[in-house]
Amino acid sequence: MIELFVCLVIGYVIGNIHTVWKLRQLLKDEGINVSTTSFELEKSEILIRELTIEKIDNMLYLYDKETKDFICQANTMEELAKSCTEYKNIVAATVMHDTKVFIFANGKYQEFNG
Repeated sequence: MIELFVCLVIGYVIGNIHTVWKLRQLLKDEGINVSTTSFELEKSEILIRELTIEKIDNMLYLYDKETKDFICQANTMEELAKSCTEYKNIVAATVMHDTKVFIFANGKYQEFNG
């Protein structure tokens, strides 16, 4: 029983390390400098926001995950990524939609395949 618990904890830790590494690689590919404690873009610190999407009919609504504040709406993921950067100045964010995770960076999006 203890062996199973230890294996689960080790698997969880390795999974978290892999996810963080993959996220940093995706952000670097989008031109965002990643240091150990902060993310930088054009020599200014930026905040990585956590957002969530709600789909009603064919419209996508983007909300802040913690505060539930409305960010923007669009018909497609491309428009949503561009709009959140254009209207709310969100440079980088992780976005949950159903069971998928997306990365929004500089008005573009990419699905996160951990």
